[in-house]
Amino acid sequence: MTIGIGNPPKPFQLDIDTGSDLTWVQCDAPCTGCTLRRDQLYNPSKNNFVDCKDPICLAVNSPNPPQCKNPNEKCCFQVQYADHGSVLGFIVLDTFPLRLVNGTLSKPNLAFGCGHRLQNRGLHPPTPTAGVLGLGKSKASISSQLSSMGVTKNVFGHCLGDNRGFLFFGADFVPKSGMTWTRMLQSSS
Repeated sequence: MTIGIGNPPKPFQLDIDTGSDLTWVQCDAPCTGCTLRRDQLYNPSKNNFVDCKDPICLAVNSPNPPQCKNPNEKCCFQVQYADHGSVLGFIVLDTFPLRLVNGTLSKPNLAFGCGHRLQNRGLHPPTPTAGVLGLGKSKASISSQLSSMGVTKNVFGHCLGDNRGFLFFGADFVPKSGMTWTRMLQSSS
């Protein structure tokens, strides 16, 4: 799925993952193990970085709170995947422009990962996407952040069509027919 990040928005192709909470993109900080060209990477400004004492940093790193040596230290994250791949980076805030059902453009600042060290140890080659759109249930997920800001309800849906599909956040847009709903599990066990 393609999503715009920043102002002006830069498009990033992300893998949708309901098993991950954190959204992250490959980031020029500089990057080790990234699969994209440098001009395709997210380039944060120093104002984008989240401090390690910020509540969103605690949510991202739950249940193991970060060990901050100083309150202005950058918030770090690490995600380990079942295929033994991993991503390490910093948490940043930036604009995610979203077109609402009523036609207005919302530009919430959302927290996400700026992944600058990627390791692919899986059996499959790395995907050509820029990162992962995490749609899990924690406070760090995009849908939870949008809900806590009052932009949408903490619901998302996706339609898989023959040639194209779409993703929506909130309960405002629900097709009249052909939609099947499934509850998300609390954990993977």
